[in-house]
Parts: sequence; structure tokens; C-alpha cells
Amino acid sequence: MYILAARYLIKGLGIASIVKKNHVKLLVGVLIPEIILAVSYWFLLKGYSTEGKSSLAIFFDYGYPIGQAIYVSLALIILLSVSRLLGGLMRIPTLLLLLAYLIQYLSDFNFIFQTIHETWGPGMYGDYLYFTSYCLLFYSLIRLNSALNFSPSHKKDRDQGAD
Repeated sequence: MYILAARYLIKGLGIASIVKKNHVKLLVGVLIPEIILAVSYWFLLKGYSTEGKSSLAIFFDYGYPIGQAIYVSLALIILLSVSRLLGGLMRIPTLLLLLAYLIQYLSDFNFIFQTIHETWGPGMYGDYLYFTSYCLLFYSLIRLNSALNFSPSHKKDRDQGAD
């Protein structure tokens, strides 16, 4: 759903045309998450044993980081492309979105790591990482909504109504 949401955001903001013109943004947006993914796989799956694990568990151990790298990449591309969009109103909300996605990535990385090493438990710091990522995600969506609904005419009408 994160990937689909990011895709719709790219489409709705008209960022696809910006990215097509500037290949550097696309390259940076793809390379950084790939580097993070490579480091994650090296760190997580070094000495990984599939013995005694279900096919589904193995699929998710490999699949989660790939899916997350995709939506982190999309969020980074959005961030690099919206710096001047709507007078810069989109920069902070997309930065918050990217931060939320990165903390989500860290949370899942931590979960997989602790699950592999059998140290995961409820109510520990991993749950707080998830909580933080979801709070940031919610806050970024509120900021995105207010940035998209902002226009000078709305502000002018609101200011005149206060008189």
C-alpha cells in the first residue's frame, strides 16, 4: 500500500515529468536505497540458515527489505523533486514521509534481526520504533493534506473572515 500511495502521490503532483527530465534525481533515488538494501542483506543474512524455517518465513525475511527499499526509493525521488513545488510547501511533509519510511525500514530490520537471533519480545524498544514510524507517517499525511489544500485564495478568504 505504501508503494501504491507513493505512486499516486508522484502521479498527482506531476513529478513523473520532473523525474524524466532530471535523471540525476532518479539515479540518486534508486542508488541510495539499493546501497541500504545491500548493507541490510549483508548484515541480516550473513550466516542465515533456512533450516527449520517455513517457506513463508524465508520469503518475508528476504522480501521485506526489497519492498521497503522500493517505497523508500519512491519517497526519496518525491523529496528530491518537490523542493520548489507549491512554493516549497511540499518539502517538509515529504521529508517527514521519507523519515517515517526510513524508521519503518529500521523497525522491520530490527524485527528481522531480533527474530533471527530469537531476542524479539513485545513491549521492547522495537515496538517503540514501530510506534514512532506510524506517528511520523500520520503526521506527514496531515502535513501533506494541508499543503495540498493550501492556496493563497484560501488564506486570503480566511484572513478577511477574521475581520
